[in-house]
Amino acid sequence: MNPPDPVTAYVTAVVTLYMDMPDTPMRISASDQWLARHFYQDGVPMETVETALLLGSLRRLIRPADSPRLAPIRSLAYFRRLGEEVSLPLVVVPEPYPEFSGANVLTMEYLDGVPIDDLAQVAELGMDPAPLVEAVVRGFFLTTVRWGAFHGDVHAGNMLLLRDGRIGIIDWGIVGRLDPDTHRFFLRLLAAALGEEAAWADVSAHITRTYGPAIQEAVGLSDDELTAFIRSLIEPTLNRPFGEVSLAAIMQTTQLQVAKAQGIEIRKRSPRAVLHRLRAQRRLRKMADDAGGTFSAFDRGTFLLGKQLMYFERYGKMFLSDVPILNDREFFAQLLAGAETSSGPGDPGRSGPP
Repeated sequence: MNPPDPVTAYVTAVVTLYMDMPDTPMRISASDQWLARHFYQDGVPMETVETALLLGSLRRLIRPADSPRLAPIRSLAYFRRLGEEVSLPLVVVPEPYPEFSGANVLTMEYLDGVPIDDLAQVAELGMDPAPLVEAVVRGFFLTTVRWGAFHGDVHAGNMLLLRDGRIGIIDWGIVGRLDPDTHRFFLRLLAAALGEEAAWADVSAHITRTYGPAIQEAVGLSDDELTAFIRSLIEPTLNRPFGEVSLAAIMQTTQLQVAKAQGIEIRKRSPRAVLHRLRAQRRLRKMADDAGGTFSAFDRGTFLLGKQLMYFERYGKMFLSDVPILNDREFFAQLLAGAETSSGPGDPGRSGPP
């Protein structure tokens, strides 16, 4: 029997790791397999994948008792009102039915459509998904910039290409809501990506304040070097075409920088090398814990934001490979200017629906 080709072997190893993690559904989907192949194509080491899976599982299992949670039905109604207020004619949010809903059940209007990544059915409908995906990206940034809130689970099953030519966004059981400080960070990050040079220092300073000395200890960089490093990761991600963007590569670059700073040979699996990595990770984790950054509102909010950007990266590569996330720079600049104009000193950009 011939050994499996490298791609198959890598994908098999990734999905096996995934199913071995606690609190996973013990099954894999086409999206899981696609993502594993994507990691292989980007040259992501298996150690990086394993670290990411462990981190994701831990964040699901270990959450503060006082973690904020919005009632799903309220969240859905919130975004439906938003869709009626702003000009997003291609995006549909289903009508909720409170009388048939409860704490554990969300009943909403039926939308007749197909998942955005079901290319065969999309082709049968004879529609171009590109402008619909672009509209969803605009809507995502619009809600996040204006109110610090966003759909927290935009996988393909929740994005339906409707038969009337619009796109429906369903399952509003997970909604991200940024605290004021994290919302301000997001606004400064967007301003930096749009060309405001001074904003990069604000972005770097916010991360340093959140995680304390652990962040600079981890990467071994000065304030100015850390700012430049963060910029080198984020600026091209938001400004280059989707076809050239790789969030997996950002993870890999960050991990390699940490390994370099800590004198870790990341590919070595000897007991001595593993022990060295564990000691370094434990020390840095304790420093982040002491600073209050681990599992903070910033930690949770940016993690959920990053998850959605990974989904958008996938759809972008499928339908908008030559278009960057910040394609319509005038739209984003006006959106940001509006948020900053309406901001108060304590709660930026939060005027609007409750």
